[in-house]
Amino acid sequence: MKFLSMLYKLEEIEEGMAKLYKSLFEKYPLNLKASTLFYKMYLEEKSHLNLVRYQKRVVWQNQSLFKDIDCQSGDCLESTSEEVRRALDMVEKMDLRQAVEKAIELEKGAAESHLKGFTRNSNLKFGLFLENLCKDDVEHYSKLERFLKTLKEKDDANEIAEQMLRKAISL
Repeated sequence: MKFLSMLYKLEEIEEGMAKLYKSLFEKYPLNLKASTLFYKMYLEEKSHLNLVRYQKRVVWQNQSLFKDIDCQSGDCLESTSEEVRRALDMVEKMDLRQAVEKAIELEKGAAESHLKGFTRNSNLKFGLFLENLCKDDVEHYSKLERFLKTLKEKDDANEIAEQMLRKAISL
């Protein structure tokens, strides 16, 4: 796979993730924690998208400096891009918990985690750029995991309250 082709796929993924987080932000305007988290994630993904677009311009102007990429990695990018498109189509059908779980899956997905493999096939500065994107993806994953944990704790508390209410009613 040509290096520039890899950047086009990466651009699709970052753009799709930004759209996903924007859609989730718009879907949950009354849930302050969720909307704040999704809006911040949207802004970060937009920033990633702009960085990828900048790198794409750099590579376009200096294609001879960049080696081809292992084709297996290209397949990984394509499948992640497809997963992001499917997630965007499902936003309206997902509840908050499902949406967070899907975002976690996408953030730790194959293409995002395999970016480190690209660094060995590129020039050093570009490799550092990709490694920084990977670090941001890990940070996104961690934020989403923490948020999911609070949702689970709230669900557990609600379940206990319902059980106690049923016991009280049956007495």
